[in-house]
Amino acid sequence: TSVTGGKTTFLRVVFNPVDPGKSPTEVIATVEDITKRKLAEQALLDSENKYKEAVNNSPDLLYRTDNNGVIVFISPSIYRLTGYTEKEAIGMKMAEDVYVNPIERQKLIDILKKHGSAKNFEARLHRKDGSIWWSSANAHFYKDSKGNILGIEGVTRDVTELKLAEEALKKSEEKYRRLTDNAVDMIYRMSLPDGIYEYVSQAGKKIIGYTPDEIYHKPMHIKKTIHPDFHEFFQKEWENLLTGKMLPFYEYKIIHKSGKEKWLNQRNTLICDDEGKPIAIEGIVTDITYRRKMEKQLKESKDQYKQLSDATFEAIFLSEKGICISQNMSAQKMFGYTDKEAIGQPGT
Repeated sequence: TSVTGGKTTFLRVVFNPVDPGKSPTEVIATVEDITKRKLAEQALLDSENKYKEAVNNSPDLLYRTDNNGVIVFISPSIYRLTGYTEKEAIGMKMAEDVYVNPIERQKLIDILKKHGSAKNFEARLHRKDGSIWWSSANAHFYKDSKGNILGIEGVTRDVTELKLAEEALKKSEEKYRRLTDNAVDMIYRMSLPDGIYEYVSQAGKKIIGYTPDEIYHKPMHIKKTIHPDFHEFFQKEWENLLTGKMLPFYEYKIIHKSGKEKWLNQRNTLICDDEGKPIAIEGIVTDITYRRKMEKQLKESKDQYKQLSDATFEAIFLSEKGICISQNMSAQKMFGYTDKEAIGQPGT
């Protein structure tokens, strides 16, 4: 090694005697500058050390298997993820010892043969204690200099917590979907301002005559079903809705797919973003056609009774728990009390 002006130069020096047959009194020295080679070797060593350090400290699992699926390399994270040491894992067979279902490994191989690589391939693997963990791997074939496949190498990540969370969410969604799908009322969610239905329960088919799929494919489907008598009402309330003003409930008429008129009661919840801008409306819709029919018949019945009682010459009072709730015209004339004065007063 030679240092000149602060710069290190690596030299290779070879000494050869002038007369090899005699005692060497003179030698010939050959000097070769090997600085580039030494720097390249050092750079390679540094790179290998950095790679080794990255592999050893990686939370993910780096591995290699041969063409028989036998593990020939594994990173130290194997112990944290599975409980196996590197020494124990080397030589294990992926299909027989690692995969819960060997068919999953064959699926990975099929993907590699078709596409050359696989991304986010999920599979269930065994731990040393017999428990199961979910892995997500990016993998590819590795080859020799002639292009022959030597095996599979890849990086595997533990996604067990994510899969458990997804499963819990799926079960929760299924539970609430059963509740909503079995509900008598129609439950829905519509995004704003585009009017796209994001969810409609199965009851919609009975209440308005259209299946959820028919409604999903028709933004602002309500405009198709709203009764002509309520077009103006709908337009006014829609404009209010987009500005964040919404009544707690609506009652209106629609035209059922069959052509029949129906009365609906709709209870609403307005969903806004962090800035207070309306982004969706959620609601429950009840068919109140029968109730409206009964109310109409009751009103007609009361009107008929009123006409008959007013036509008689006898004074008639109706009371409830000793309180006057109604009187006919003859009673007003006979006793001189108006409805406002008599109703609500004690009497028999």
